[in-house]
Order: sequence, then structure tokens, then C-alpha cells
Amino acid sequence: MKTQSETVSLAVVHPLRLWVHALEAVLSPINDLELVVAHTDPRWVRNAVGQGTVDVVLLGLCRDDGADPVRVMRDQCADVGVVVISDCNEPGFITDVVRAGARGYLAQNSSLAELVRAVHGVRRGETWMRPRHVSKLVEGLLSSESSREQEQDRLAPLTAREREILQCLALGMRRPQIAERLFLSPNTVRTHISHVLRKLEVHSTLAAVSVLRHVPEQRVPYDAGRLADGSYV
Repeated sequence: MKTQSETVSLAVVHPLRLWVHALEAVLSPINDLELVVAHTDPRWVRNAVGQGTVDVVLLGLCRDDGADPVRVMRDQCADVGVVVISDCNEPGFITDVVRAGARGYLAQNSSLAELVRAVHGVRRGETWMRPRHVSKLVEGLLSSESSREQEQDRLAPLTAREREILQCLALGMRRPQIAERLFLSPNTVRTHISHVLRKLEVHSTLAAVSVLRHVPEQRVPYDAGRLADGSYV
């Protein structure tokens, strides 16, 4: 594991060209940072991440971007650290990017020293966030947990067989595939799906699957890592 004195390979992606040039100008002279790529186009950064030449990505996001850009970077390389730079303070957005794999979350008015500490901290496996962002994260987690509990209650009326079929639908399986897997006739599968939709009070299999994906046993655990010391929590 690298120490803070060792060089961290860094990539920067931000939708504003001025931001990219500014970050490139201030980060390039820092001895223990190696700026591998800086661009407005995420594809340039994804290529570098996929080649394994990047330790940490600084990723500029707004609320409308959602968490997918974080997830895509992590899909390219599971070991890459992602630090999101954003002015969005909405609990749901912060929760989503953390669940997608971001280990750092900084405001756009962060100082250079703060940014550098976050980069090194994330490279060491720490999670770096300002206390107010941690509060928003907790708020978002509590809210989503409450929503998941409500969705779990909605699944209660389903039989074991109906849950099996719903899980198959969540895997993208079609009725003939489900019938073959569960040794049922296609007509029986159709009947079970109809019962599932009625009990969940939805009108499509997509809506039914969305209920399943929000219950606690379906979520993918996220290892938040250890929190940094000092002015961070």
C-alpha cells in the first residue's frame, strides 16, 4: 500500500474545460502526484483507468449526472479510487455516488491542500468527506433504508414461487427461460407473473423488478472503508 510520500497516479475529468485546465495547472507541479490524463471527455479517462495506469480519478459531477459515471470508472478497474467534486448537497445524490464506489466527496470550493489530502487518503483506502457531507450521507442512507423497508413489506404477500419468478425477471429472463429453469409450463409462469403484478399493485414487470431491487437482501454491500482523521470524519 502506498504512503502519502509516494507518487499517486491521477486522472481528472470535468465537464468544464476551464476547470480541467485549472486543475492541470495546479496539480502538475506537485511532486507526489503524477497527472496521467485530464479531459472533459470521460472516455479518455476510462481508457487510462482500464489500462491500470490510474490510482485515483477526480470526477466532476452535477446532480443530473447521477452516479453512473462513478460506477463506470469502477467497472473499468475495481481498484481505482474515485473522488467526486460537486456542489450538490442532496442526500440522495451523495448516497448514490458513495454506493456506486466513490470514496471521496469534495465541494467545488475545496482548497488545493484539501484536494491533495483527499487524493492521498483515498489511495490509502480511506473515505474523505467534509462533516456536512457525512451528515447528508447518513440522512440519505436512513431515508433509503426506510424506503427499502416499505418495499420489503410490499413483497410480503408473494408466495415462495412468485418470489422465484420475480427474481428470474430481475435477471432479465423471459417467460420460456423461466419455465425451463423452474420446470413449469409457460402458461403457469404467465399466471404467476399476473399474480405478482396484482399483489404488488404495479402494471409492468419492470415496475415489479424495481420493487425487488430496493429490498435489503437484494442490495450489493458497499465497503465504505475507514474514515480519515483530522478535520474529516
